[in-house]
Amino acid sequence: MTEAHQSGSGDLPKRLGCASPFRPTPDPDRSAAVPSDTRPGSTRHTPVVRIVELAAGDTHPLRRSVLRDGTRSDQVVFDGDDESTTFHLGVRDGEALIAISTWMARRYPDLPAIAGYQLRGMAIDPSRRGSGVGAALLDGGIDRCRSQAAEVVWARARIAALGFYERHGFETKGPEYTDLATGLPHIDIVRHV
Repeated sequence: MTEAHQSGSGDLPKRLGCASPFRPTPDPDRSAAVPSDTRPGSTRHTPVVRIVELAAGDTHPLRRSVLRDGTRSDQVVFDGDDESTTFHLGVRDGEALIAISTWMARRYPDLPAIAGYQLRGMAIDPSRRGSGVGAALLDGGIDRCRSQAAEVVWARARIAALGFYERHGFETKGPEYTDLATGLPHIDIVRHV
């Protein structure tokens, strides 16, 4: 695991229902917490999940099981995974890793004058979708990018996930295309932060 990072955002803890500032960290006492089941009507009592910073290799199992399932690619190592400006965030429920994201310092090609981060490999355990875990992870990553002086966050989003990103302030850019690695339809998305 890498060192903990504290962002300057003060409103993320409020959205997550915790008192301390966002700190992705391996220390559960200092992690940003999010209820593990926030679906309306849920009566399931489970432990609080936490946002943590990960090593690149920690992301590989979920990348493989979620992002490569049913595609023509089994590649889970991304170019740039180990760059010093790249960071990986995840959500743990106890010891189980239930969500991941990778953030790379890269300018969006159509906005080369603006500092940016590319979101890659965001994956949520299918059984946890709709629970708020993905939104918390996305917000935490964007806060971290903002603290690194990024003005834009962008991604090459699967069309199947486009609604999620649009609900979180992303706009589409350009036409839909088929990703060569997965064979799935994608579109570029951008959010000014």
